[in-house]
Amino acid sequence: MLTLTALEEGSGLRIRTEVVEKAVWTLPLPGGEPLELVVVPAGPAQLGSPSTEHERQAVMDWLAANRDGCKGVDVEALRPVRLEAFALVRHPINQRQWRAVVEAVDAIELSLDSAPGASKPESLWELHAQPGGLPVDNVSWQQSREWLGRLNRWLQGQWVELGGSGEVPELALPSENQWESACRAGAATPFHFGDTLDGSWARYDATADPFGRGRKASSKPKQPWVNGSSGLVNRWGLAEMHGQLFEWCDDSLHPNPVGEGHPQDGQPWREEDEDLVRLKSSQQRWKLMRGGSWFNEPRYCRAAFRYGKHPADVSARFGARPCCPLPPGSLLGA
Repeated sequence: MLTLTALEEGSGLRIRTEVVEKAVWTLPLPGGEPLELVVVPAGPAQLGSPSTEHERQAVMDWLAANRDGCKGVDVEALRPVRLEAFALVRHPINQRQWRAVVEAVDAIELSLDSAPGASKPESLWELHAQPGGLPVDNVSWQQSREWLGRLNRWLQGQWVELGGSGEVPELALPSENQWESACRAGAATPFHFGDTLDGSWARYDATADPFGRGRKASSKPKQPWVNGSSGLVNRWGLAEMHGQLFEWCDDSLHPNPVGEGHPQDGQPWREEDEDLVRLKSSQQRWKLMRGGSWFNEPRYCRAAFRYGKHPADVSARFGARPCCPLPPGSLLGA
């Protein structure tokens, strides 16, 4: 695996690449489909963004004008957390993986479309070399949780037959603290690449004003690309953390990430926001999502950007990437 760091030098940019050697754990899905995970190590992490971060104020102004409870609130407040080790899926769930679970396991609470994505293959590579490799989109928070419930039920019933050892893994949507810590992989910059984002490293709207020394594209992307298309990961082996698709988190939307009761141990903040409840805001039921998407400008793809939508909402910009609360080394027989 290859990671990249962009270092600004005068008016230019120096690109430093490094080979990342990380264990990749394979979790079986119905029909033999694999799900790859990497471990995010335990320890302290610094989340949020400094007031001087490029484009931060523009985002604050947009949120204040368009989201309840954000006016006068530091939505990206710097905050320390300490996380236990966990595993995160290397890429957003793809269409092949989604279909494998939906077709093999009966519904728990919701019916699911086995092919919900709006994104369609546009090239021979997608049709033949990587069929089903596009990330699944148009999935809601509720549908993502249903898919995970089905997968967990299937694993419970199949674990011994699959040759698994130890406890059966249970997958869930990550907390936003887990997601941002995993995205950063120790970096304090807007992107794990550094202060620059380029359209060859991530899938986003590069026709917008460049971020850092990134190049400006002549046309907008029409959809996400096949997972792994850039060939790049962060230092912990995770890909597509900036752009591609917004990824659902398990948390309720809290405009103030350091408000009373906020978790400092990386766990999801599931209670509804008291200020939004008091305002009788329709956004009080919203769930958090992170990462930006193929449709968005780079400012909305920064590691610190926090977004939210109703748990039943679907969009060609929304996808999911599960985590496993315990490191899979003990769970998958390694």
